[in-house]
Amino acid sequence: MSKPVDWYGTNKVLVAPKDTTKEQVQNLHVFTNGAVCVSRWQLSDEAIKEINETGCVFVSSYSGNSQPPIFIGSHDETREVAVDYGPVWKLKKEILPHG
Repeated sequence: MSKPVDWYGTNKVLVAPKDTTKEQVQNLHVFTNGAVCVSRWQLSDEAIKEINETGCVFVSSYSGNSQPPIFIGSHDETREVAVDYGPVWKLKKEILPHG
């Protein structure tokens, strides 16, 4: 299963509700500038295989009856979009985990 990952651009942690377990909901480390909120996710090998085969990803938002505006992309794509809405995290050379 894919999972949220802490990363160097984090400036806030969205904490899981107290009545949930780590298996249900994990804390989410994000960068926010008040206009955008960016999180980082590590995809499972199974998810990467399926995405490579289909070219598609699915997004679930636990917000009820609507889908809030979102953007899904690589680090560089997401940073380029976020900069349109204010300050972004400083670039840092980082080895991205895989698998």
